Amino acid sequence: MDRTAIRTIIAIIIVMVFAFGNMSMAKASTKSDLSLAKNWAKSQYSEPIKVVSQGKVPTSRQGTVYIEKVKTKSDGGRNGHTIKGNYYVKYPKKVKKGKKVTMYFVYNPYTDYCDDIVAVVCLGKVK
Repeated sequence: MDRTAIRTIIAIIIVMVFAFGNMSMAKASTKSDLSLAKNWAKSQYSEPIKVVSQGKVPTSRQGTVYIEKVKTKSDGGRNGHTIKGNYYVKYPKKVKKGKKVTMYFVYNPYTDYCDDIVAVVCLGKVK
């Protein structure tokens, strides 16, 4: 085998390793975001924590920290904003148009206001 063929094969292998490595990390990001939300809530509150799906946060949540899982679809743009229901959310980094992003809203356990979100976990960051 000549050197150019060997270099081409090595280049293809390197590209495949990076491509498949990025795919597996993207798949695992949802679990790490949920873990990050739970760990943040545990560090701030001593109350029990419950994870609920979108729109299932009870109106009376006294004494329980609720983490709502919200699925969004990016509208794209320079800052990666999206509008879902009555929410206007800014992602912590640029997101391509049409990409599905899962977010976790952490609600204040001491109040019953529907918009009393104390933290948002998205794309590996807490804000």
